[in-house]
Amino acid sequence: MSNQYKYRFRTEEEFIKQFGQDWRPKLGFFNDMDYLLGMVLRLDVDEKDFNYFGYWLRDKYQGRLISHSMVIEIKSIEPNYKPKKFIREI
Repeated sequence: MSNQYKYRFRTEEEFIKQFGQDWRPKLGFFNDMDYLLGMVLRLDVDEKDFNYFGYWLRDKYQGRLISHSMVIEIKSIEPNYKPKKFIREI
């Protein structure tokens, strides 16, 4: 299963763990952006530009600057074990 998107927004718990209780003013993450918490960032962004400049996210009412600090890279999960050999006894 491959994931075509590279990033998802951090959850509130992840923001608090990383930046402390006052994470909102530090990052410019407003209360009306709460719907983004934990969501996949459904954009194909150039990682180099995103790390330095952020990304301008525009919804139907307004635009917001999304910084690299607001997201986490989605890593694919690969199994780290060998499947058991099936033994059939008759």
